[in-house]
Amino acid sequence: MRLIKLAIISFFFLFGVITLISLLIPSQVRISKAIDLTSDGDNVLALVGDKEKWPLWHPAYEPTNDSIYNSWIQHTSWKKITQNDSVVIVELQPEGKSPIINGWKLYRHNHSTSTTPETLQWYMDFKLSWYPWQKFSSLFYEGTYGKMMEKGLNNLKEHAQMK
Repeated sequence: MRLIKLAIISFFFLFGVITLISLLIPSQVRISKAIDLTSDGDNVLALVGDKEKWPLWHPAYEPTNDSIYNSWIQHTSWKKITQNDSVVIVELQPEGKSPIINGWKLYRHNHSTSTTPETLQWYMDFKLSWYPWQKFSSLFYEGTYGKMMEKGLNNLKEHAQMK
């Protein structure tokens, strides 16, 4: 009986310590990637702002043997929040999860010394709950979402250059 009591107390103590450590991790995480464009950035923003054109460039739409992305796409709602000549903001709401804000900002370089006329930045904002497992899992977002974002930006650049 003493051993069981010690195990229960140890479990709650360890859970409390882990929870306190997780409180040091921010509740909002932003991942950001950027790419220089040599083509017309307005075409790129048109691709990003139209949900029907996402299969042309977004890595989640690529045909793979992995059905995780396909399932994720089917169970995620898409809502455009803002679109103008330099910004597109979209909210993705996975079923049963917190919304993910995706934003694309086009920076136009009008300087005569700049060799690249425009830079496209893609960022993703995640809002996390206080749960320790959610906070600690956010430490791996850069490795998973970051690679997908880089590939998507390269796909956008290639697609825009073909036009």
